[in-house]
Amino acid sequence: MEAVFHNIPCGRNYSVFEMETNRYVLEEVITEDTNVLIARTAESFYGTAPEQIFSVTVDLLLKPRGSSVTFLNKKIRWDDWSHNSIAVNSIKVKK
Repeated sequence: MEAVFHNIPCGRNYSVFEMETNRYVLEEVITEDTNVLIARTAESFYGTAPEQIFSVTVDLLLKPRGSSVTFLNKKIRWDDWSHNSIAVNSIKVKK
């Protein structure tokens, strides 16, 4: 799945994070953009909120359009609810 946000005012230090998702744990956050700072602040454990695992900030003054951040999750609990094994959520700011 993908979420695209438009008309975000230019600014520094936008915090980007993913909401906690049942049955998944945030394993990695990636980007190719130099205006995005990603820092791991804790190990990935089920039940830990994603914003406690990674700190992600975006500087839209350096790059006002086209910034991209991808959150990579791993399914930890199966509970017979679905067949998916991996969830990848991407948040982008497009031109």
